Amino acid sequence: MVEGWRVLFLALALFVSFYVHHLVLCVARCRAVYCLVVNVCLLYLYIFIRLRAEYKARANSTYYAEGNFLSSALYD
Repeated sequence: MVEGWRVLFLALALFVSFYVHHLVLCVARCRAVYCLVVNVCLLYLYIFIRLRAEYKARANSTYYAEGNFLSSALYD
């Protein structure tokens, strides 16, 4: 189920990225390559943030499952 949500979020981010790309091209008349590079960088940043959040959530869930939630609450 988590994989399905990840694919949905990535597809939505890709759609928004290309929509922003199209909007910037229409409004600002900038170069297509520059806009595409910026949007791809934003997409990779979004993916990195999502994967990092998921990694932290998994690490915290296994840490809490071991019964160390009191000591982790002091350091978080």
